[in-house]
Amino acid sequence: MDGMEALIWLALMIVCIIIEAATLGLTTIWFAFGSIAAFIAAMFKAPIPVQIALFLVVSIVSLIITRPIAMKWFNKGTQKTNYQELIGVKVRITQTVDNYAETGAGTIGGMVWTVRSAEDDVVLNVDEVAEVVDIKGVKLIVKRI
Repeated sequence: MDGMEALIWLALMIVCIIIEAATLGLTTIWFAFGSIAAFIAAMFKAPIPVQIALFLVVSIVSLIITRPIAMKWFNKGTQKTNYQELIGVKVRITQTVDNYAETGAGTIGGMVWTVRSAEDDVVLNVDEVAEVVDIKGVKLIVKRI
């Protein structure tokens, strides 16, 4: 297999880079790094077990080192909402909640939310206080206290 190993590692590297370019999700870039290391080893006629070991070690090490940095960089514009913590919280109604009319708003901690009643036939009026029982998309589902 004179030189064939190097071509295989080069092909694997190219495939990984193409997949990475297509997905932009940091899914295969580490394997591309591992393929480069194995390709270099193959060029120096290292035995196949050494090439495979280099591929695995470099892939894993690059994953461990770069993933936390990359995820921090990719997620710097996102904000965790922890919306589940709103279940059970009291909401003050600021616009009449009427599921049939598709109206309703309320505030929690100064933030305005779209509000719907847990029961379609229950209308909640302005300044009433209700309890959040669920969240559907960006709407709080509430029940009268």
